[in-house]
Amino acid sequence: MSEITTIPVPAPINLTGLDLTIGDPGSVFISKITSTQTEVKRFGDEMTVTVEKMQLVANEMLALRDQAQTIVGFTGSYFELSDLPPLVTTEQLHAVALYF
Repeated sequence: MSEITTIPVPAPINLTGLDLTIGDPGSVFISKITSTQTEVKRFGDEMTVTVEKMQLVANEMLALRDQAQTIVGFTGSYFELSDLPPLVTTEQLHAVALYF
């Protein structure tokens, strides 16, 4: 069985200690603004990776669906499956989840 791509969750934006105080010297102000920009950019970069990974997972799931359809010879429409019993039980899904 192929391994499913894992989706990283970006760390939250950490602005602790970056609050500005009236009277801060200009160098402190610039340093805090720069740190804030860096933190926001880091979050944006990590979010981009997350979205890319989500697309990979979606593509992997479509490929698995297509493989399953080929194995069972399914050529119909999805709405035709609505009355069929589930092919996988909840217990089997839990066992797979525990495996990962």
